[in-house]
Amino acid sequence: MSGVTIGSGSVIAAHSVVVKDVEPYSIVGGNPAKTIKQRFPNELIERLLAAQWWNQSDVVVNSIVPLLQQPLNNALMSKIEQHCRS
Repeated sequence: MSGVTIGSGSVIAAHSVVVKDVEPYSIVGGNPAKTIKQRFPNELIERLLAAQWWNQSDVVVNSIVPLLQQPLNNALMSKIEQHCRS
């Protein structure tokens, strides 16, 4: 729908009709789409948004791809943040 914002890292289920803004790192689905759950705890979502890894150079993003393919936790998030600061 026009005027709707899909937050970073969100997952939208197939055939869903999104009629209102979707929070970052949430999973939504249905008609109309409703939040099913958050992908991560609030603390990790805030840290991911602050790191903005997707806006980093290709070199940085390529260096953290192996980290992004693992289950996210505080220790892993610290490593991602270190790469984004360098």
